[in-house]
Amino acid sequence: RRYIALCPELNIAGQGETATIIQGDDGSVTVGLLNQGDVTANFSLNLTIGDGAVTETQTVEQLNGSTQTTVTFPNVTGGLAPDIYGVNVTVVNGTGLATGELTVLAPGDPAPGLTDLDIDGQGTDALVP
Repeated sequence: RRYIALCPELNIAGQGETATIIQGDDGSVTVGLLNQGDVTANFSLNLTIGDGAVTETQTVEQLNGSTQTTVTFPNVTGGLAPDIYGVNVTVVNGTGLATGELTVLAPGDPAPGLTDLDIDGQGTDALVP
């Protein structure tokens, strides 16, 4: 059987398949690459964030059959503007696909899920002695 590549694990900025960062944070994207075949092969993986806001390619050479490795796209998020981005890693000429979502917040924006903040009964701003 020839090689068949799968991307079983996606990790965006160290947070898994879904991540939230602050604009300017320079996070990496990692993905597992599994050669399910029994033939040693070379693989190229493409990373796309958003509609081409980031595009990168990494090549893995001589991955043995039935072997998994981790591929890292280092420091790829630092130039992104505040928005919500789809993250896709695909195997060139293969069957592997990993998808996720990255939210980039502007500095000073509250983190998602923070509502009704009340610090010691003083609201969102408080003077703590």
